[in-house]
Amino acid sequence: MKRMLFFSIFLTIGSFFAAAQAPEAAISVASAVNQIDVTVTVPDGYRQGWNPDFFGIDIPASEAFSRADVVFPDGFSEGDYLEGTFTLSVVFHAVAETSLQTELTLRYQLCDADGLCFMPARAQLPVTVELSPETSSLPDENSSAEDAAARSLPLALVLLLAFAGGLLLNVMPCVLPVLSLKAFSILRQSGADRRGVLIHSLLYAVGIIVSLLILAAATAVFRAGGQSVGWGFQFQSLGYLIFLIILLTAVAFSMFDVLTVTLPGGVKTRSHRSLYAESFFTGILAVLLATPCTAPLLGAAVGFALTESVPVIFAVFFFIGVGLAFPFLLIGFFPQSVRFLPKPGNWMNTVKEVTGFILLGVAVWLLSVLGNQIGAAALTAFLGWLLLLVFSFWIWKKYVMMGSRRLIRAAALVAVAALLVPSGAALIPTEREESRGESDFTEYERFSSESVFAAMRGGAPVFVVFSADWCLTCQTNEIVLNDAEITALFKENGVRLFYGDYTEGDEEISAWLKRYGRAGVPFSLFVGSDGRETVLPELLTKNKIKSLLKP
Repeated sequence: MKRMLFFSIFLTIGSFFAAAQAPEAAISVASAVNQIDVTVTVPDGYRQGWNPDFFGIDIPASEAFSRADVVFPDGFSEGDYLEGTFTLSVVFHAVAETSLQTELTLRYQLCDADGLCFMPARAQLPVTVELSPETSSLPDENSSAEDAAARSLPLALVLLLAFAGGLLLNVMPCVLPVLSLKAFSILRQSGADRRGVLIHSLLYAVGIIVSLLILAAATAVFRAGGQSVGWGFQFQSLGYLIFLIILLTAVAFSMFDVLTVTLPGGVKTRSHRSLYAESFFTGILAVLLATPCTAPLLGAAVGFALTESVPVIFAVFFFIGVGLAFPFLLIGFFPQSVRFLPKPGNWMNTVKEVTGFILLGVAVWLLSVLGNQIGAAALTAFLGWLLLLVFSFWIWKKYVMMGSRRLIRAAALVAVAALLVPSGAALIPTEREESRGESDFTEYERFSSESVFAAMRGGAPVFVVFSADWCLTCQTNEIVLNDAEITALFKENGVRLFYGDYTEGDEEISAWLKRYGRAGVPFSLFVGSDGRETVLPELLTKNKIKSLLKP
């Protein structure tokens, strides 16, 4: 008995001694964008086994990446050994553009040639890795078809997508008010000659294309400055919203003949020159109103452009413009179609006034968007200034445009300036309200990368939606998503719902849009309990949502 006890003690002491003398591996770390390479050199005569319990890399979670994959040497599988020098890589699927400082833990266990394995060892590896969504993995084959096309097709086909997206913008709710204005213009041309119809159509197209090229230049400049921009980013600016509301109000009241807008060149009569300038201006207005809408195919094309060079950005925006103007270019090159329209007459005054009410309706909608950001008090003050603006229109028409004496015209101009300038400085809002109103997505959790990743790791299905108050397509989608049947369906399937508000811009949301190749909102992503990702099209339907949740 004593001999056996002595022998056991001897073996125990020997095993601890052997553990103390365990060989150490030489470890080095190299960093690349979205990747860390850990190189391990095993001493001669020793090797590393396959057992995943004692061999691998542990990575702390972070909201800067959605997941991190450990890549082992090619061909290494169960029952194999690694000898000499080998490399393990950690590949990060980035969400945010950042420099991540973290600490990896390398786990390894060396064995000798006889199969005797030493105690498992750990090595703490402080690392810094540059993360970029551009080089992270994009959605798999379950993503929407246009997104996959924009990422994989050559430039010529991406430009075709841009043209098709611009063409589809003509049926989006944002552009419809301008189409009513252009339709009125076409009706007025029904008695014009072939040359006149063609010139009007070309100038409308030029107004669209020039505006989009200016937008492309602004996009390139902001991107070069390190800012995240996308389609419709200018609607995140209070100044742009206010400018557009004032412009629409002025155009609407010109349709009521309360104000006669003097276009460049000082032409006051309804001459050919003034009508040509009006066609060009209508093209500009189409772009100003079109950008809060993202049509099918358009988001993928612009998303592609924003990751490419400046010439590509200009090319994509140019083809969007050609697509948006295309229906009216057809009318210009085939003007005989105008002959089938009713001849101009007094009835057109009614059409013109209806168009004015449509434009005022758009201005009211933009006022609601503005009010959500500045609060009721500031909105009331701005409405007071708009009233002064309309009163100034009346003074302008009565005493300036009606040919009054020079002294009266000068007094009227001074009165207009005295009304608008000081009151504008006091009443036009310049700052947002700190707290915003409640979202319509009452059943949704507030979006953050960390909360979404936590839900994914928990194995629950996840639905993420990004929206904005100024996005009319988003408002259409909200009706579908807030439908009682769809809400109940999400609950039945245990789907975690997340809502991100992009009205005022958000760097975290911009990073997600960039990662999935989208240029702006609306954006909807469904991640099943198996981790499969589906990026939904811009326009949602109840049937599309139901198809995601089929067993």
